[in-house]
Amino acid sequence: MRKAFDTLIEIVICVCGILSVVFVVLIFGFLLKEGFVFFRDFGVLKFVTGHLWHPVSEPPSFGILPLIKIRRLKPQRQRIICNIHKLLSQLEY
Repeated sequence: MRKAFDTLIEIVICVCGILSVVFVVLIFGFLLKEGFVFFRDFGVLKFVTGHLWHPVSEPPSFGILPLIKIRRLKPQRQRIICNIHKLLSQLEY
């Protein structure tokens, strides 16, 4: 009886582990598929270097540059990133 119970528990744990891996793979596939569509339509460079985040405006804007934390960088690198940000904000409009 004890051996049958242990075997049942091992099977349940194995099935749960396999289902966990399957769900993670499905989530990863969904994010990859949706991300590919987004970057195909919007562009990776425009997303990374854009300075506005207005997803509900018309047309939507998805710039992530201001959201990138630069506090931990050395001051010289912070100035470079801020200058790039200023240049890009002047070019956009």
